[in-house]
Amino acid sequence: MELETFISETIKSIIKGVNSTQEFANESNAVINPLVPTDDKVSQNCITYPNDHRKRIITKIDFDIDVVVSSNNSNETGGGIKLQVINFGGKNSATESNQTSSNLKFEINMLLPYQEV
Repeated sequence: MELETFISETIKSIIKGVNSTQEFANESNAVINPLVPTDDKVSQNCITYPNDHRKRIITKIDFDIDVVVSSNNSNETGGGIKLQVINFGGKNSATESNQTSSNLKFEINMLLPYQEV
């Protein structure tokens, strides 16, 4: 899997998960990621929009990814950083490969979908 695809699909899944959880919360008389009044003392990072009396909490998404870059002597072409996916099962192969692993750590700040209270 390409690193770009992994990051994109992870963020999309988080947003979709928050949206579907908010629908369940509405039915259960709960609130997920509510807007906060501007006079409320919130210890988290927030953003306030002009002419609005509420804050939106900035959510930090931390990524800690082990990336394995491999090269082999097959005739495949293409570029990009690919994430190694562990396969279960058996397969015999006669290719020779070299692998280099790296660890990527970074964070992305997001404003997740909110609910009105």
